[in-house]
Amino acid sequence: MEEISSVFLRDLELIIKHQKSALEYFDFNSGSMTNEEEFHQFISPIFARTEKILKPRTRPLKVKEFKMNAFREEHVMSILPFLDANLLKSISMEHTDYGAFKKNETVMKLNEIKELPQFRIATNMRISYLYFTEPFQAFFGFTKVWIWKKSVSGNDLLSVKEKFLSPNNQTEEFRMFYLDFVNGEMLGDCITDYCEVA
Repeated sequence: MEEISSVFLRDLELIIKHQKSALEYFDFNSGSMTNEEEFHQFISPIFARTEKILKPRTRPLKVKEFKMNAFREEHVMSILPFLDANLLKSISMEHTDYGAFKKNETVMKLNEIKELPQFRIATNMRISYLYFTEPFQAFFGFTKVWIWKKSVSGNDLLSVKEKFLSPNNQTEEFRMFYLDFVNGEMLGDCITDYCEVA
């Protein structure tokens, strides 16, 4: 009996090969795998095969909203660079399981991702249940932002405030979630365990 993943990839290749119009959504959901080893064993080969399908295309795949489960930057890089940057409006990355994320405090670097035109041109960015390492300023080009960071400082929040008060500000919504708050004395007593700037 043919493996489900093989059937899926064969169908995906066929669909993408004949895709002419833009896709509203490209959602790569791998289910609620709770550990990275399991994810690598079962899902990473699918990412590698998907990259082989997308990379040879003469034109990037037209997608308006892209969402995927990921543990590492390399997972996202197997798909995101091959999507049409001029059409892509929304990028979403999230851990497969909140409980596992909370236990392991998964951190994702965006070194390569933030250099992509897809990252620079998209208007919406959402990173859920993954702590990122980049400064907040890396996300100031988006209209709507939803991000998680392991540690946030008073200076971080002040930089977001200054962004919103600047005359050329295009950001409408900036949500941040964090584990630890440091150096918050300058902000007074209004800081809680949950912080949202919008």
